[in-house]
Amino acid sequence: MREPQLVYGLERVQGLFTPSTTSLNTVYQLSPSDIALGTFSIKLTSTNNGNCNSANDSLIVTITPGPSVDAGINDTICSSNIFYPINGSVTAGASAGIWSTMSNGTLQTQAI
Repeated sequence: MREPQLVYGLERVQGLFTPSTTSLNTVYQLSPSDIALGTFSIKLTSTNNGNCNSANDSLIVTITPGPSVDAGINDTICSSNIFYPINGSVTAGASAGIWSTMSNGTLQTQAI
């Protein structure tokens, strides 16, 4: 008796399965239209079922937007200004952020 094969089915999406739709260990590559939908489902259906009806199950994929971060504008300050206010924003797929330096300096939290 042959082993059942499985086929993935999609609703209104245009991405690609690698290596194929008949592999149980596959990767689905989203298309721009998949991302625009925001939510789509993928269905797995058995094939080569002999005398039995096929079976299927599905999963829902929900796409969330990636985070957007704005650290503010570049600036030049005088060396005597030891305090420099920075006001950044984090939006979309994140709700918080953390400041760090890109050099050997350190940042400290201090109540002013």
